[in-house]
This record gives sequence, C-alpha cells and structure tokens, in this order.
Amino acid sequence: MTALDRSVTIEDLRRLALRRLPNFIGNYLEAGAGDGSGNRRDADAFRKFSLVPRGFAGSGPVDTSVDLFGHRNASMFGISALGNSGIYRYYSDEAFAEFARDTDVPFILSGGPPHRSKRLPGSRRNRTGFNSIRRGIRN
Repeated sequence: MTALDRSVTIEDLRRLALRRLPNFIGNYLEAGAGDGSGNRRDADAFRKFSLVPRGFAGSGPVDTSVDLFGHRNASMFGISALGNSGIYRYYSDEAFAEFARDTDVPFILSGGPPHRSKRLPGSRRNRTGFNSIRRGIRN
C-alpha cells in the first residue's frame, strides 16, 4: 500500500506533497501570500465546522451539477487561475485544463505565464489570459 493510499486526512496529503516538492517551493506554498496569515485565517475558518459522516443514512445518489453561463458543469466548484503553477509542474495549466475537461468542471486559465494555447484542450488558438476552457464562457 502506498503512502497516498494510506492518506486519510488533508493533513496527510499536505505532508506527502511537501515531501515530494523541493524545499523552496514547499516553503512558498506554506507561506501563501506574504507572511502566511492568509493561510492561517483560512484554516481557522474551516475549524469552526465539523464534517460528520453519516454512515448507513440511506441517501441516494447526489447530483452536484450546476448550470453556469449556459453550460452544465459537474460541480459548482472548479479550478481557478493559479498564477505561478508552472513552478510546481511543467505545463501545469495544461494538466489542470485536461482534468477540468475530463471531469466537466469549470476552469479559468492563468494569466501569469505565457501559454501555448494550442496545447490546451478545448481552447481557441492563440488565446491567453483569463479564459475558460468551456465553450460560451470565454469572454
């Protein structure tokens, strides 16, 4: 069984990711913007809530899809522009775009680094900036 398979919590996944990343990238991620107070504030906000599993509650399939700008998406959550994602993985925006396409979730292309938009699945040629991969949401 791999470490990923043994991961139970988000904290387990965070530690696993930090082990794989070079220290300078891990430190950058851990600090967030500036002194890290934004990350701490976000984590503290989530600590106010308890997620309690309800085993054997008898619920049926849950539809999480939503109409967004005339397109049916699998989820109301998507992948936002990440800016410096290229320092974590070469062609990361392309990987995010492929994931968004394959899972039918919204995606906003980062405006930071230059992109070879012909590599982006579903994108118009030579388009960069804050564009969605989904048809009809491009502008």
